Amino acid sequence: MKVAIIGAGPRGILVTRYLIEHFKQSQIDQLAIHLFDPYPIGGRTWRTDQSIHLIMNTDAQDISMFNNCRQGPSLDQWARTEAPDFILGDKHPFQTELNSHSKINTYQFKDQLFKASTRLMPTNYTPRPLYGVYLQWCFQRMTSERYLPKNVSIHIHQKKVLDVERKGNQFNLMTDHKEAFDDNFDHVVLNVGLSENHPNQQQQALQKYANNNHLNYILPGYPSDTPLSHIKPRSNVIIRGLGLSFFDYVTLLTEGRGGRFQIMPDNTLSYNKSGQEPHIYAGSRRGMPYYPKGTDQKRHNEAYQPHFLTHDRIQRHLDNYHLPYQDFVELLKLDMEYVYYTRLVQAKYPNVNLDQFKSAFIEDPKNAIKHSKINHDDLLDWDHVLNPVAGVKITTVENYQKTIINKLQKLINGAAKGTKTDPLSSALSTIIDFEDTIRTIVRKKLFTNDDYEKHFLKDFNSTSRFISMGPPLIRIKQLKALIKSDIVTIIPPQMHVAGAKQQFKAVSYFYPKEIFSGDTLIEARLPKIDLEHSDNVVLNHLKAKGIDSSYQKDDHFNNHFYKWGNINEGKSDWLTTISPKNKDYDFNKVIATKIADTILNIKSNQN
Repeated sequence: MKVAIIGAGPRGILVTRYLIEHFKQSQIDQLAIHLFDPYPIGGRTWRTDQSIHLIMNTDAQDISMFNNCRQGPSLDQWARTEAPDFILGDKHPFQTELNSHSKINTYQFKDQLFKASTRLMPTNYTPRPLYGVYLQWCFQRMTSERYLPKNVSIHIHQKKVLDVERKGNQFNLMTDHKEAFDDNFDHVVLNVGLSENHPNQQQQALQKYANNNHLNYILPGYPSDTPLSHIKPRSNVIIRGLGLSFFDYVTLLTEGRGGRFQIMPDNTLSYNKSGQEPHIYAGSRRGMPYYPKGTDQKRHNEAYQPHFLTHDRIQRHLDNYHLPYQDFVELLKLDMEYVYYTRLVQAKYPNVNLDQFKSAFIEDPKNAIKHSKINHDDLLDWDHVLNPVAGVKITTVENYQKTIINKLQKLINGAAKGTKTDPLSSALSTIIDFEDTIRTIVRKKLFTNDDYEKHFLKDFNSTSRFISMGPPLIRIKQLKALIKSDIVTIIPPQMHVAGAKQQFKAVSYFYPKEIFSGDTLIEARLPKIDLEHSDNVVLNHLKAKGIDSSYQKDDHFNNHFYKWGNINEGKSDWLTTISPKNKDYDFNKVIATKIADTILNIKSNQN
């Protein structure tokens, strides 16, 4: 049997792992696994040659390519044990003729990776290239002679797949080397990551304006892949978007250019300029960066459990077999409020009987709050949470920086207390804790099409990213220092951008008196997952041929063709961009197991 896996990132590695581990349970005599990716093992997002300053958005102890510590180390465990020797060693025990293709120990930033591995703590956020090294170590281990059955072979093709052609129940592949793999693959697993899209009408207009006026216009894409050397020191850069990509670009244009942050006696940060930085004007619709992640105080596998967004309550709210979107939001908000008020009572109201309050809240939330001794100022104000600068009187943009600095400091103070101490940080962390519950709602298609497309994909995704999927706390501390150092200016809400007078112009709708000019405009966001406008060649060819047209009929499986990961976001999956988690039930590992077991024709124990 021959299996082609397109994409050698974490998902491709997981499928490879389960094919190897479960092979002996099958009736198959020979298994040849072919991995295709234009990038080395680990894939594009986790390239080992990207800037060491770019970090992951999940702490190290929560990432693992293994089901438990008996099978293999989590990311933080690996960093403390295996990583230093693996990074610096000339030869690793796992490396053999069979898997020498991974090019281990040829890292461009070996010294930086070594230092990062020795300093990584469980609750730290790992440099992305170091995670790439971890993925390569895992792959070396999985495919070593110690673990690889004799009748299983691994073949790595560092090439981009352009087309998949079905021949009956088998497939042929075409790569960018004009090479046809007429190997008659029995199964194809497609798990490519995010890909660029064709520019929309507005982007085409801005691109044309930039070309005509010798300006720089950067489309949505991976910051780590974006050339920034043409941005001159002390020039003006406009960044549209204040999410995760914004922080990546700011990092590359500051620390990436030799600037350094210094810890002050009061534990705040100050920024020492290198002189190579541009000045950054950044804004968004909200005019406020994403909430930072709170310091993780939860034990391994510990998570908040729903009291309202439960199976029974969801069933009671079904209307004609569908869960109304507003009911979903209300149930989720009640769970978040339950966590908020639980932590609030613990922190500030020792005279309130906590157990009685929790029971009363589950029974009747409004009545519990009404009859509690909680001060009005401590009540959870959802309008303020979702729009932190609403009602702020803007006199000048300079004055707005003081407002932003004060807001950021409050977020810093709360997030630093942690996800089992600070009421707001604890409450906001529940969305990630409930990811499997929310994903189940999506996969079971409990929303109507109208609610799903108009409200969940737009409103909920935007809101959940803003309040619960923001950057690590260190990024907010750094941003505050950069604003105070006059490197970054945050433009007030409703920022609009246009081209005028041979420059890009940015202005806030709420304060149109101050207009900011720039030679560079950066769209700070990853490409939207949009198969209709994707620039991915293999996806476009598959769509044209209809190979994946019936995919939705049976989730990830379609007659020996398997498609999962980011390309399913917004169709049958939710939150597909996350890396494999270090927990008992991990969605990525469950799907990888089911795909491997289906290929091997063995009964899977995954639901």
